[in-house]
Amino acid sequence: GALESDDALAAVDFLNTLKTAQGNPLGGGPVGIYGVEMGAYAAIQAARQNPNVRALVLDSVPDTPDEVLRAAVKAHTGFDNDFLGFIAGIGTRLYFYGHFASRAACITAENLGDRRVLLLSGADAGPLRASTEALAKCFPAHAPAEAHTDLPLTGITLASASPEQGELYDRRVIEFFDRKLRGN
Repeated sequence: GALESDDALAAVDFLNTLKTAQGNPLGGGPVGIYGVEMGAYAAIQAARQNPNVRALVLDSVPDTPDEVLRAAVKAHTGFDNDFLGFIAGIGTRLYFYGHFASRAACITAENLGDRRVLLLSGADAGPLRASTEALAKCFPAHAPAEAHTDLPLTGITLASASPEQGELYDRRVIEFFDRKLRGN
């Protein structure tokens, strides 16, 4: 959790160092972040820490990194066992000592203020579809998330999509950022 949000924050900081050909700052204004699965979780955590992040497109968001870890353990072992999940959690926390936080995405969403958020998911996201639908209810009433959780494909399977399907998905993301970051 913390590692990925640190990477997202570092990317925003890097954007702020870029300059145009005329030497003017390229960054410094409002920023949008797109993420899929753990990248979406990292994006929402980064938005909590950086007020310049004004728009988020989050695809198939886990409630916590522990949810993804548990699914990975099940996929690799074939077992969905509480004890095995507990051991994997301890091992992960030891490996990433001090850099693995498992804060619920819903708690973060409740405290994002007026950030603009687009939530995406679909049947191909498996259990992440349900966690994304639940997350949609966590945003403040004055800044509700726009949610589309019935998509025929998500960022998880985008690489195997037809060019037409990929274009439709990309267009949805681009148009959201265009509207929300330009203030329309």
